[in-house]
Amino acid sequence: MHPHQKPYPKRRTGRTLVGLIVSVAVVGLTGCGEERSEPIQLDATTTTSTDETATNETSPVITIVLDGWSMAGISRGSVTWSEGSGKQTPVQWVAAEEADVRAIAAVRPDVLTRLAARMYSADPALTCNLEQCQDSTGEIGYGDLVDPTKGKVHGAIYSAWGIRTGAWIAKIPAETALLWFGAQQLFITRETDKPDFAPDVERAAGEIIALAISFGALHPIAPAWLDGATPTVTEFGSVDVDETGKYAYNAVPAESFLVGVHSEVPGAANLGASRLTWMTSPTTGCGAGVLCVPGVAKSEIEAGEVTAELVCFETYTGVLETGTIRVSYVYPQITHQFGIWGDTQPSIITESGIPLWNTTPPYVSGPLQLIFTYAHLYDQKGIYSKVGEVRELASEAAGGEAKVWFAGWGQC
Repeated sequence: MHPHQKPYPKRRTGRTLVGLIVSVAVVGLTGCGEERSEPIQLDATTTTSTDETATNETSPVITIVLDGWSMAGISRGSVTWSEGSGKQTPVQWVAAEEADVRAIAAVRPDVLTRLAARMYSADPALTCNLEQCQDSTGEIGYGDLVDPTKGKVHGAIYSAWGIRTGAWIAKIPAETALLWFGAQQLFITRETDKPDFAPDVERAAGEIIALAISFGALHPIAPAWLDGATPTVTEFGSVDVDETGKYAYNAVPAESFLVGVHSEVPGAANLGASRLTWMTSPTTGCGAGVLCVPGVAKSEIEAGEVTAELVCFETYTGVLETGTIRVSYVYPQITHQFGIWGDTQPSIITESGIPLWNTTPPYVSGPLQLIFTYAHLYDQKGIYSKVGEVRELASEAAGGEAKVWFAGWGQC
């Protein structure tokens, strides 16, 4: 079993090993894009016509990059964009080629680092520069980001699932815009010098932005396990408690996370970009609590009793909900499932106790029965954090006490 804890409420990091389980019923897989001889241009020039003349003006453009794992679970036309409250237009995605990756590296190599952390390796030492990426095991060619099936760590997974495009690129001809995925939206802007602006599930900044889609939420790729990565920062808003001790909170049933990493889970966006990145990335195994398969899924779920109580930490008041779920699922393809590694130890254990892999982990496939013990911490807005542990039903190891994962929190 592999538990993890994160005690402080002021910072949303991806360092909570959380999730639940799912199974795949329908997966929309996408293949390679159209052939192109020229890379995508990161600066756009538009022609503006008037009654008297036509002039060329350089227009602002935001380049967005969606990882191939996210695209595998959605339809390509399901992401749209608009300027403010204007008409929504489908985003025109193009499969990235190596020349495109090099063009991005020349402007924002950190974008490639985030992409590689989600798709290639969970090594905290991973970084990209003008020529290539690398982690503590050695060099990573740009070709491994373009065609993930060639990747030496998780290439077999992408090959099995038919995911042969590592990144999709689109240009949004605007200084600021709204991206839409269903009813969920993400505000994007080229401006990055706002002192109070942090990557979040509701907004992202930069001339090039790396994006993912998790549980129906469109968000920046924010792998907080990377050295130097900026975790999502969101203040904790205490739950209101009246004079009689009564309170209310917006519960998110744990079972709702068990229908695919691309299924819509109302309220999941409150977890923030860092946690969502952790909970749906194949490099992390999607954390303890998510069936790490793309698309929308079905599984046999047996939920146990759920308990909820008011808890406090310093001046904060929240609600802690705990429970256990049993899941039976037949993995149609090999999968990296967090914690289900048999007797094999992860290649990396961080100082904070996070198990990560920069080498190929043991994969699961076929029928499996799992037990997930989880804890949801709620603030005034909704679910704030989600932690848990996972083990095989046949394991003799006993489940842990969910409350200890939120060290410092206790009964008010």
